[in-house]
Amino acid sequence: DAAGTPSHVVVNHFRLGEGVTGDIQDLDSPNADLDDLDDGVEIVSNGGKLQPGENIFRVQPFGAGGQLVGWIDWDGLGSFDADDRLTFIDHVTGENLGTEANLPPTGLGGILLRVVADDDFAANENLAMRFRWGEVGLTLSSQAIIGEVEDYFAESTEASPPTFAGDFNDDSVINAADYGRTIYDLATRRALIMIGEEMV
Repeated sequence: DAAGTPSHVVVNHFRLGEGVTGDIQDLDSPNADLDDLDDGVEIVSNGGKLQPGENIFRVQPFGAGGQLVGWIDWDGLGSFDADDRLTFIDHVTGENLGTEANLPPTGLGGILLRVVADDDFAANENLAMRFRWGEVGLTLSSQAIIGEVEDYFAESTEASPPTFAGDFNDDSVINAADYGRTIYDLATRRALIMIGEEMV
């Protein structure tokens, strides 16, 4: 295991997501999907796929006083490097929470965190991710007295095109063509209303 073999003492109320399993050995698999309770971290931006720039995660921490740490193999080379350690930003407040995020125990309601992809981001790959929830000082493979480790693979894509308010024809430019498209849409809707095929 290129990422080492971390361990946590299982305490049911201190976990990520719906539950935590007590595994006595590694659950290695090509898709990192053997543990069906690795469910406490979810990508909620870009259709659930990693992208260059900002990515938004929903994290579901249980247990007060925990620290969240994480790594993403941004370059897709199959190992976690020093540059892969995540810095978390509270997506709602904009507060920089650092590489050890002291999160409130939100439970299944979750908290939204923002991370920025590294410059060597590999698009169109399955990128490994590791998140650990526990005491201060957790590393990739250290032993912990409490908490949980969750491993994932996530698809990555090219950068999504920006969207602009008023860009009605989706060409990333706001100009007369958007006005024309708006007039066309309104006229079409009015015609449908007149012939009784659309309700006002």
